[in-house]
Amino acid sequence: MYIRQKRAVRVAARYVSVALIFFAVNALLATLLLFTGGSSQFSILLPYTLLCLAAFVLAVITRKELEDLALNSFRRWSIIVGVLGFVSGFVVGGILIFVARKRLLEELEKHT
Repeated sequence: MYIRQKRAVRVAARYVSVALIFFAVNALLATLLLFTGGSSQFSILLPYTLLCLAAFVLAVITRKELEDLALNSFRRWSIIVGVLGFVSGFVVGGILIFVARKRLLEELEKHT
């Protein structure tokens, strides 16, 4: 059972790793727009940039929890990161987080 669990975690970690790329690119673009945009757009771009950076940090933490096999914590945080991914991960980031969560939970429930 431990080998199946490790395999399921490895597959989920791949999805999360790809999602991190989308989170990082969007956070970088939002930060660049914040610094290059005019003062009229500052009030709109600042909250969005902070949201993107927070979502990226939470996605990194979620991936670390997955690697450390803190699966209960991953279950809780993956929902939050997935929802944030729809806004700050070009939608694809959120979908990939939810796919990783679904695949992991299906594999764990199948063998429990």
